Amino acid sequence: MSGLTAIRGQPRAVLQLRRAISSGKLAGAYLFTGPPGVGKATTALALAAALNCERADGDACGTCSACTRIASGNHPDVLRLAPEGAARMIAIDPIRELAARMGYPPHEGRARVVVLDDAERLGIAAANAFLKTLEEPPARTFFVLVSAAPDALLVTIRSRCQRIRFAPLPRDEVAAIVEAGGASPANARLAAALAGGSAARAAELADGEALAARQLRVAALLIAATSGTLGGAVTAATRAVAAADDLGATLELFAHRLRDAAALAAGVPTPDRDAGMAASGDEPDLAARLAERGPRALARGARATLAARRALTAMANPQLTLERLLVELRAEQP
Repeated sequence: MSGLTAIRGQPRAVLQLRRAISSGKLAGAYLFTGPPGVGKATTALALAAALNCERADGDACGTCSACTRIASGNHPDVLRLAPEGAARMIAIDPIRELAARMGYPPHEGRARVVVLDDAERLGIAAANAFLKTLEEPPARTFFVLVSAAPDALLVTIRSRCQRIRFAPLPRDEVAAIVEAGGASPANARLAAALAGGSAARAAELADGEALAARQLRVAALLIAATSGTLGGAVTAATRAVAAADDLGATLELFAHRLRDAAALAAGVPTPDRDAGMAASGDEPDLAARLAERGPRALARGARATLAARRALTAMANPQLTLERLLVELRAEQP
């Protein structure tokens, strides 16, 4: 990490913070909102580095003692609270410990920065205790609440924070971030196409071994949806795929394949179509059979697949959900 200038894909949020620092009008509490995995927590730490850097003015050098310790999580004046335990909540005891520390000035830095990850996970008692700290903020102390679900926070907490919105990252940025983390270019592009602007989600999806297994499951579903006897093909495909741990991600990739096929059938260029897609030996024939259905039928199939994905989040039976989906897709055959 080397400060706010290193934050990727969030120019508006970075500009707001840089202007506040340069004008000396930094708010005492911020609420960073936006989808998961788009740089909210990274920006919070970059802000802490910018406020405490020993060399740079208004940003962070990334190499001084303060910057390196903030990056490694070892700076005494940069505190992070996150959900813990089976309930994944921020409990009241850490908030009380935080309040006790607020009675003292920063230990060595110019500013103390407190970051609450997944702030919406504050328990009721913890939220009320934290509110008291926000109402009487200590000098040289700044709070950053990071949340993908800000409406779950107490209104009284939200009203005391200046909100900065973080947008989904551009697909090219996500691919570059994931590739820099070690993924192959093809896997990075495909994961970026599926991740909805989240670099964290893309990094999960780009894992080479897991992605290859997912590709094979998608190929089995596509083959079952386009050929063979209805009952046997559906049962064989769904039994294996439904048992996979990442069924939701498999359906996301399945919908992506159908959307790409719809674009291909409509004659629209699809630069990500072949990214990491070599899943089976009859891929060209399979692509041709899909294209025969026409773009509208394929687009309907993609929507049906995403509807099945949502049904799974509501605890629908995986195999029955897949069987219904494949029956619906086969009904779309020309």
